[in-house]
Amino acid sequence: MNCTDWKEVANSNTEGREEIFSFIEEDNISGVLLISGDRHGARGFTIPRNSGFGFYEFEAASLGARVGPPATDPAWNTQLYGVDGEFAFGEFTYLPSDDDPAVVFRIVVKRAITYTSILCEKVN
Repeated sequence: MNCTDWKEVANSNTEGREEIFSFIEEDNISGVLLISGDRHGARGFTIPRNSGFGFYEFEAASLGARVGPPATDPAWNTQLYGVDGEFAFGEFTYLPSDDDPAVVFRIVVKRAITYTSILCEKVN
C-alpha cells in the first residue's frame, strides 16, 4: 500500500474520497492540497485523475523519525519525494498572484537536505 491509498482510513471509504474529488473537479476548485503526517516517513505524490485535474498529496512530516514502510519505490511513478527514519517537517509558502498563484512546498530533513516542489498553478 502506498500513500496515495490514504492508508486504512481512506481505503475503508473510497466512495467518500471519490465524492470529494468529483465535487472539487466538477466545481473547478483550484488550490486544494491534501496534507497529512506520519511518524515513520514523509512522502509526496500526485494523484492521477481521468479528468486531468491535478491533486497533490503531502505527507508533510516524519516527526518520530521511525523506520517504517519504504520511503520510495520505483513502482510509485507519481511520487514527488520520500523520506523515512529521519526527522523532517514540511513548510508551505503561499505566493498569491492574480496571474499565476502558486504554493511552494519544502520538506526539511534533519541532515539539511531539502526537496522543493512548486504546484497549484492557476486553473482557468
